[in-house]
Amino acid sequence: MALFPAALSVSICSGFGVNGAVITALVCCIFSVLCGRFFAPSWLTALPIFFLSFRFSPSVACIATALSGVFVFILSKLPKKTFLSPDIRAGFLLAAALCTTALQTTNYFGIGAVGADAVEIIKDYISLGFHGNWRGVLYGTVVLVTMVTYPRKFKNFSKKVPASFVSIVITLSMNLLLNRSREFTPINEIVPVDAISLFDNAFFIGPFDVKSIPLILCTAVAIALIVTQFYPTDETSTKKLLVFSAVNTAGGFFGAVPVATADNKKRTPLSGAVCMIVCAVFFFVCPFVFERIPLHSLAVILIVSAWQSVEWSQIGKAFKGGAVSVIFFVLSFITAFLAGAHYALPMLLILSTAKNNK
Repeated sequence: MALFPAALSVSICSGFGVNGAVITALVCCIFSVLCGRFFAPSWLTALPIFFLSFRFSPSVACIATALSGVFVFILSKLPKKTFLSPDIRAGFLLAAALCTTALQTTNYFGIGAVGADAVEIIKDYISLGFHGNWRGVLYGTVVLVTMVTYPRKFKNFSKKVPASFVSIVITLSMNLLLNRSREFTPINEIVPVDAISLFDNAFFIGPFDVKSIPLILCTAVAIALIVTQFYPTDETSTKKLLVFSAVNTAGGFFGAVPVATADNKKRTPLSGAVCMIVCAVFFFVCPFVFERIPLHSLAVILIVSAWQSVEWSQIGKAFKGGAVSVIFFVLSFITAFLAGAHYALPMLLILSTAKNNK
């Protein structure tokens, strides 16, 4: 069940729209049938993809997604699988959480600010002023409370039904009850899926700008590093990384967002097939319900997921590890916040390599 909210929140808040969520969910389901594991996007991959999608188009971002599969394949062949030092990684995750919060606050509060990265959108907040859609904020706050309290109150059940899924069900039900007409609702809702233009995000359809090539390459490397460095699995073998390589290459070709996580529990092919059927029914048979999901809710899912991923213990270790660790932590944080994940991760890879070879 974690696939649905992950695909929705990452795809829609990254500019891919519902079509990207549909393709992402279907690609993940297909590979779950083939590999016996459930795959899903991550809030962290939304950062580099959002920038590329905003600057150019989702089609250009899909090129980076497909190329990231190639870079994951290359990294899987290297004898060393860990490239980023712990303090640099911790600094990046903290900056990434702040960037996600800055970028998604406009969707949480319904402000209407725009920007490709945290610096740009903060400038737009200052320009526009803070005028929120307080009815939409209600839905986002319900998600915030649910995401924080539900896993603590229902530890065992939350492993089967994740907090993100419960949050969407609750706020969708509230919206259907309180705002029965989509035409007159004050809530920012997602745009319904259009089956005719399902593959509009695919990179073989959209326009291509030669100026985007350096950014595409940096984004592809960043996604590959996110997949290999931030989501350890029970298998650090080449085989596991090859699966991620195939998933992102195939997904990028058809218009999906990058996939970075996989559960460690073995599944039967039937589980993936059932998930695919449920996904198809949810997206195509019941679009009148699906299109009423509040955008405010999806934004908060990304924000909370980001802060839950911050490695607070590692930050503490960095400050206790001496001046060198603190310097690298601060450099990582500043680089990630100002340059963005798409540029920061390749730069931090070089910085981490220099530190490790010191």
